Amino acid sequence: MIPAKPDSPIYRIRVGHLNVGVMLVEDSVADAEEMDGCYLPAQQTILIRESLSPEEHMRVLLHELIHAMYGSNGWADDKKISEEECCSRLDRAFAKLFMDNPQLLLDVYGLARGFQASLFEKSELHSREPQRD
Repeated sequence: MIPAKPDSPIYRIRVGHLNVGVMLVEDSVADAEEMDGCYLPAQQTILIRESLSPEEHMRVLLHELIHAMYGSNGWADDKKISEEECCSRLDRAFAKLFMDNPQLLLDVYGLARGFQASLFEKSELHSREPQRD
């Protein structure tokens, strides 16, 4: 069962006007919910299965960030978005996401080069806060 009020996040990411927390969840919770990750809009929290590989952690994180961007940008209200418009909106949203969270881009880059993404290193679980304007 997903907690109604998640514990302290391991990481915070600015998504538009939101300050989204990221938490790792035990396999028992993920199995019960049949998920590798999920975005909880009311709690502004992303949950990710703890036992995933670093590559899967990043893939699931990016997938859940798209859900957060979708909701935070009001796109859910627009039922007639073309594919091109969706892509245009996503490229702007990702550009802002990475500008607001430069460490996230470095983690993606490092992971592509074969390094452990610092996002999921337990020694730094509570050390990151989002950049402020």
